[in-house]
Amino acid sequence: MPEDISSKLAVEPVLRTALLSLIATGVVRTSSEALDFFSRTLWARQFGDMGYLQSIILKTVTMLKEWGFVTSDSVECSSESIDQGFIDADMLQGNEQIAPTLIGKRVAELYIDPL
Repeated sequence: MPEDISSKLAVEPVLRTALLSLIATGVVRTSSEALDFFSRTLWARQFGDMGYLQSIILKTVTMLKEWGFVTSDSVECSSESIDQGFIDADMLQGNEQIAPTLIGKRVAELYIDPL
């Protein structure tokens, strides 16, 4: 009988590490590309609620910005405001350009949790 599998991306440290790695390697350069990438994962399929998944990913991008691992060209929006339901329009539309900082690249190379 086959064993059930579950995605580890639902674990916050794993998601932070994966997202920072995708940004640092240039696989994703915008919020929209990050959302598109994760929407095709086992995590998205198991999770099901794409609206909530989107807010989790955008909050993670915001936290990486707050901690200095990535930069963006959008208006600053805190992770607390995302928790309260506010998301910057550029982030929501996926227009936000995201780039790693030097420390962000190094942390991604070491493949460690940015927190």
